[in-house]
Amino acid sequence: MIITLNNGRQVEVKAIDLAHGRVDYRRIDDPVYGGDCVLYHQFSGVDTAESEIKATLDLSEAEREAAQTIADIAAEEARLAKIAKIEARLLSINTNLPSWAEVEIAINAVDSLAKARAVLLKLARVVYWLAKNEAD
Repeated sequence: MIITLNNGRQVEVKAIDLAHGRVDYRRIDDPVYGGDCVLYHQFSGVDTAESEIKATLDLSEAEREAAQTIADIAAEEARLAKIAKIEARLLSINTNLPSWAEVEIAINAVDSLAKARAVLLKLARVVYWLAKNEAD
């Protein structure tokens, strides 16, 4: 017996054991579940077994899809947080990194140890950020 669920997926019922409340079935053309499945459910009777199987499987499919949606949302939020962190890092580096012309002018203008120290600290900060992968 083949049952079409509300989401359009089909299942093939292989065996129904009313005495033990067990249904052996297989999802047809489901990319996630390719093997045999078992459903445990106490059925009212033989005449309502098919509709009860469909209702129970529809409910479990809806729960699975909802769980997948929650997982997708969490993964997307994590991805966006990672992108935001990278963008903040790049902005921080770009804000604090002088142009090469400014670096050259600052180096050429060094006439004391204090000015040399200031230039080296600015450049060392960028190298440190790049190596550590975050601002301190």
